[in-house]
Amino acid sequence: MGDQSSGDGRSIRVSSGAESVNYSGGPITVSGLRRKYREVMNITNDHALVFVNGRAVHDESDVVPPGPEVEFKKQAGAKG
Repeated sequence: MGDQSSGDGRSIRVSSGAESVNYSGGPITVSGLRRKYREVMNITNDHALVFVNGRAVHDESDVVPPGPEVEFKKQAGAKG
């Protein structure tokens, strides 16, 4: 699914629920990752919580360099 590559520090691991992919296109904003994987990983507006390497992101215009993991999560109590 999507851009698959090894976890070699040159890609960004993107996950949402049980789905995950490696993005290897270089630095990208959090909102750019959301747009890129919206359909493939079913990342909806319910996925209001975003974490980069376990730290909450409050500004989706933040640029993510290659290497970290970005996780999109639904808020507690959200259905689906």
